[in-house]
Amino acid sequence: METLAVVGARVAGLLPDGTLPASARIDFAGDAGTFPTVPVDAGLAGQPQALARLRGRIVVLGTTAPAGGDPAHPTPVPGRSVMSGPELQANAISTVIQDFSLRNGGNGVDVALNVLLAWSRSRSR
Repeated sequence: METLAVVGARVAGLLPDGTLPASARIDFAGDAGTFPTVPVDAGLAGQPQALARLRGRIVVLGTTAPAGGDPAHPTPVPGRSVMSGPELQANAISTVIQDFSLRNGGNGVDVALNVLLAWSRSRSR
């Protein structure tokens, strides 16, 4: 499944069809709350402070409340395992802008991390 960021990049001509890296991952900028939010009614009302926060930025519209139909989406971010759909999309957009900077470390890195984690776990017992 492609994110809004990937579809938007294709529509804008920034990402031709078939160029999505096979191992593309979302490079999370941080935990929930990393991206600023502006209530939609403040923007629609033309409040100067809200408009100033939006000017010149990419804007993702969406609800952030479970009661509004946005379930908590699981993420791999340590300490904060869930975030809203719009924030997940904002992280995906940020990843596309950074040219998919997150890459797989390879098998050697995977093995080394597993050995390190096993060793640290055995020492904590």
